[in-house]
Amino acid sequence: MDGLNRELLERINARRRVYLTATRLDGRFVIRICVLSFRTHRDRMEAAIDDIRAALAELRT
Repeated sequence: MDGLNRELLERINARRRVYLTATRLDGRFVIRICVLSFRTHRDRMEAAIDDIRAALAELRT
């Protein structure tokens, strides 16, 4: 699972529209998103979701 999450994170960030980070949680590599500004617009969050979905679709093929 760690390897899959690492690959997914690399694919998401390679799109260069959003930047997600990772951490270890209970010894597992997990992806996280951190929104720091209250001014973050909905379209940025939708872009992140779109990129996550697209990266997942790539891994499935």
